[in-house]
Amino acid sequence: MAILALDPDLFLAAMENDSCEYLLKDIAKKMQNGAYRLALDSDTVEAEFMKLYDQFAGRVGGNAQAIMQIYGPIVKGFRKTVAVDLASDPIHDQISTSTKTLEEFLADNHCQEPVEPELVRMAYRGRKNKLDSVVIVLVGDDIHCSDIHLRSRELSKAMVRVKLERVGIRIQSVTNLVPPIRDVLFKPDVEPSHYHSQNFERAVCIKMHNMFDGQIVDSTPLQQLGLGKQEDIDVYLVKRTENAHKVWIGECRLYKEGNEGEWIEHKKVQQLHERLPKVKNYEESQPDFSGKVEVCGFLISNANLMEKENWLWLVDEMNAHSIQVYFYQAVLEKGWSHPDGKLKIKELSWVESPFYESHQ
Repeated sequence: MAILALDPDLFLAAMENDSCEYLLKDIAKKMQNGAYRLALDSDTVEAEFMKLYDQFAGRVGGNAQAIMQIYGPIVKGFRKTVAVDLASDPIHDQISTSTKTLEEFLADNHCQEPVEPELVRMAYRGRKNKLDSVVIVLVGDDIHCSDIHLRSRELSKAMVRVKLERVGIRIQSVTNLVPPIRDVLFKPDVEPSHYHSQNFERAVCIKMHNMFDGQIVDSTPLQQLGLGKQEDIDVYLVKRTENAHKVWIGECRLYKEGNEGEWIEHKKVQQLHERLPKVKNYEESQPDFSGKVEVCGFLISNANLMEKENWLWLVDEMNAHSIQVYFYQAVLEKGWSHPDGKLKIKELSWVESPFYESHQ
């Protein structure tokens, strides 16, 4: 069972943001099915949820009814289970083997925005056993609302996330970069060392979405593509019409800051080689569709070199399937690997010949 500690600002953001609304609907549905349970505190966070519930309950018109259908089951969950949750939980929590209390740890990392300490404590207490997956769900910093003020969450910093991971708590931000369900359901065991790579995939995904105006596929159709449960496609964008499907598939490779001169290994080239024809066959087999499918493949990295034979082999192989492939280099803002740094793409540009001869 997944135990979720939800940022109250998710409910505010859901009024304007599709990703947040989509996630909350899914959470409400899975709560009813017993797949999710909320971690609760009976104090600060509950008070915020009750205030939101009363606020939306009094609304009429627009999407007020739909919003209440999302909020209602979750808010009722507080009233039903909060006393039981707190009855058997510890009062004093420790972070790993540190002598610091939870409050001291959060204060040192400036996680003192309203409800941040409560969210961590809720998640820590919310587990019934060590097998429970515990996730704090926040609003990502790339989600902006025109009429709603969303609070900053320092819990999303890399250093804080890594330390909380050690006590079995994951931080998950709902962003515009990829559909939120993809993260919560399909990547429940992300290791701390993979955080930067995951953020890179997200940043590339939204950048390519803006470049090509393709719709982000909610979740990779693993079974239909013959992929394993632990596999995924980093970037999957589509633009489907009655007569044509345009598809953009990307594989990402992030190198440590300062190691951008590394040569990209054959593995990523091989992944594109295996997956692109499968994606084309899948899109061509969609029900009630007999039009043209155009698939483009992308290898994206902050490095920009690979062995010439590897790339030309991929180009030739994909030409046989009428699939064009491209190499894009991502230029990142400096300092992204620092504990308080944020991974942002300054530029994403096509490199026509990503091998040594082109850089003499």
